Amino acid sequence: STGNMLVDDQKILEKIIDHQDKYKLTPLMMAIHQNQLYVVKTLLENNADGAVCNLQQMTALMIAASQSYPEILEYLLKQEKIKTGINLVDKEGKTALHHLIQSIDPNNPSPANSCIRLLLDNGASCLMKSKNGESPWSLALKYKRLKAFQRLVKADPSILSDTVEEKNPFAYAAHYQLWDILGLLF
Repeated sequence: STGNMLVDDQKILEKIIDHQDKYKLTPLMMAIHQNQLYVVKTLLENNADGAVCNLQQMTALMIAASQSYPEILEYLLKQEKIKTGINLVDKEGKTALHHLIQSIDPNNPSPANSCIRLLLDNGASCLMKSKNGESPWSLALKYKRLKAFQRLVKADPSILSDTVEEKNPFAYAAHYQLWDILGLLF
C-alpha cells in the first residue's frame, strides 16, 4: 500500500540523509560545495544535521563560509542548531570566519564581503585564535584584505588592542609593510 511505501521511503531517507563518505562529507556538505541552494534547503527541510563535521572537523557553516556563498550561508544561519555553532572550531582551531577571511577571492571579493556581514551580524568572533595563533583580523591583514579588515574593526573595535604574535594590528601591519592599511588605522 501507499502508506507503507511512504514509511519505507522515510526510513531510507533517514538512513542516507546524513550518510558520510570516506572524507566524512554528508550530502548537505556536498550540496554546499556545489552551491546548490535548493538541495541544501531540501536536505535541511528533511532533517539533515547541519552540525555534523567532516574529517577536518569542518561544519556545513564553515564550508559555506570557505566557499563565500552568501545565499547558502544566510539560509544556514536561519537554522538555530547551525547558528549556535557559529564559533565552533575545526581541527586547526579555525572558525567559519577564519575560513572565510583566508579564502577571499581578491578578484571577486563581493560575495565574501556579504558573508562577513552575515557572520558578524550573527555573532561570529573576530578575536578567536586558531591553533597557530591567527585570528580573523590577522588573516585579513596577512592576506591584504583591506575591506575585510575594516569590516572586522567596525564590528569589534577591541581588535585594535588585541595581539597576534605579540603584535597589535598597527605593529602587525607595519611588520608586513601594509602601508595602505596603516594609513586607515591612524
